[in-house]
Amino acid sequence: MSLPAYTKKPKTFWEKNFASIFIGVGFTLIGITALIFIDQYLFFTKSKETVGKVIGFKVPKNKSLPVPIIEYFTAENIKYEYQHTEGTSPSSYRIGEQVNVYYNPENPTDINLGYSFFPITILLSFGLIFSVFGISFRNKNQNS
Repeated sequence: MSLPAYTKKPKTFWEKNFASIFIGVGFTLIGITALIFIDQYLFFTKSKETVGKVIGFKVPKNKSLPVPIIEYFTAENIKYEYQHTEGTSPSSYRIGEQVNVYYNPENPTDINLGYSFFPITILLSFGLIFSVFGISFRNKNQNS
């Protein structure tokens, strides 16, 4: 009488691909971070700097917080106004406050108020966490 052969239960989709999914998400977030950084870097290399002044606040439709309105002049002494996209409570700006404005000389309405490291930091942090977790999980499973 022969004993039945021991068969291993096949791994489920998640057991096979969990680490790869985490690694993929991590590398995707790192890639998005790189694209945002490159986009900001390229903008600042071609932009011109001027000083703008906060002239008021406005509450946009479908928003609850007032956003600052910034007046600035190009090198050609042409006046522009920029309405910031996000408001904060309390406001990050005061009326009359001077702010650095970086504008695209080919399109002076395309402006930036400085490097924004917040999204870069958040995305890079999550990208590294996902990648390291996925790689360590994969290594743990390969060694066992």
